[in-house]
Amino acid sequence: MINLTAMLGVLLRLVILLGLAGLLPQPQTTLTMIISPTPGAVLRGQVVIRANLPPGELQRYELDFGYQDDPTQTWFPLTQSDQRPADEVLFTWDTTLITDGDYRLRLRVLLADGQVLEHTVTALRVRNDTAVETETPFVSSEHTPTSTPLPATPTPLFTPTPLPPNPLILTPNTVLRMLARGGFVAMGLLVFLGLYTRLRQRRNRS
Repeated sequence: MINLTAMLGVLLRLVILLGLAGLLPQPQTTLTMIISPTPGAVLRGQVVIRANLPPGELQRYELDFGYQDDPTQTWFPLTQSDQRPADEVLFTWDTTLITDGDYRLRLRVLLADGQVLEHTVTALRVRNDTAVETETPFVSSEHTPTSTPLPATPTPLFTPTPLPPNPLILTPNTVLRMLARGGFVAMGLLVFLGLYTRLRQRRNRS
């Protein structure tokens, strides 16, 4: 004899498992999508970010940046869209709006079939106001990454000019002489005020 209560329990478990399976996020797949800039590149000024998005019906892509050594894994959005970019250009990044340092880029692509593709480019060095420490490809808005020879040692942005010697040097003897002069002047003023006060009192009495 069929136990209806047991069958209902089994069906209920199946419904719950199927519902949970639909709510669980799809595993992310790592894929090389960002073409430029490449890891370790130096970025200055307006930097064009290019990518080759995978085939399939696109739902949305998101481009973010973050600090290279950020333990909190915080990302800051640059752009997002549900349309495929023209000529592989995702975004033009104005690196003058951030401080010099080491950064990374992350591109996340969500496809209509539920796939989540992700690609991260690390060790991007923004050097708008500081010298470049090693030879590395340079990325700008007008050129693709090329190897640019750079000096082995950093070139300072300016040469400090030594200040002239300060002629006003106070010694203990100078300070004592200044205090003595000030004391004599103060005593003279007190004596003068005392004599002046007595003369006025005598005139008033007479």
